Amino acid sequence: MKYIFFDTETTGVLPEDRIIQVASLSFDATYYDSCLSANFLLDYKKHYELCKSDKMPSIESMEVNHITPEMLANKKYFIDTDFYKNLCELNSDENYLIAHNIDFDITMLKKEGFEPKYKLIDTYRCARHLFKDLAHHRLQYLRYALKLYLLEEQSAKQLQIDIKAHDAMGDVLILMLLFNEMLKVKNANELYLLSKEAIFIDELKFGKYKGLKLSDVALKDRSYLDWLLKNSNDVDLLYSIKKVLQ
Repeated sequence: MKYIFFDTETTGVLPEDRIIQVASLSFDATYYDSCLSANFLLDYKKHYELCKSDKMPSIESMEVNHITPEMLANKKYFIDTDFYKNLCELNSDENYLIAHNIDFDITMLKKEGFEPKYKLIDTYRCARHLFKDLAHHRLQYLRYALKLYLLEEQSAKQLQIDIKAHDAMGDVLILMLLFNEMLKVKNANELYLLSKEAIFIDELKFGKYKGLKLSDVALKDRSYLDWLLKNSNDVDLLYSIKKVLQ
């Protein structure tokens, strides 16, 4: 059983955009769990690769990840990277694929023809469940809110990682530390199940009632919530509306 932590950088967020950088850390799960308390991780596999794409990076993406077309010119396509080969070799429901907001990364992988058989753990959704009192659940917000930054220098040294802002490998390191924090209250399979569990949305984030609690909208204009039930495909929103209308 393996844990594969990964993150991607892309040319943008539109349907035609593609992966241009990937980073991952892979561990044997049994070894990983047993050595966490000792705070040493020796047996691991690391991938950190740039890859070219027929879609050029947008200015907006370069502003965030600082990856330019010139940096990609002589690189392999994503499907030829060592990461992708390893991802395919381990593609089994015995293994866990872990990312923050994993739906985005899986969407990008599917554009390359990859269909995951892994158990998928989304640390963003898990954080929404486990740390409900936090104002936000972005990876970098959690880095500071949970004081993961106090652990990253030692972990980076052990794993021979350079910490850089807006870099896929730097994010994978924080992802791993976040996962470790979650393992204090849930095991990996429980986190996998939690990743699929609907999240209660307390207030609307859009539309004419943006900022209002769903319970207040139910009293003010129930017909609007009925309309959303028929027209939205947001699983969390639908779950939340049904809950307040019970």
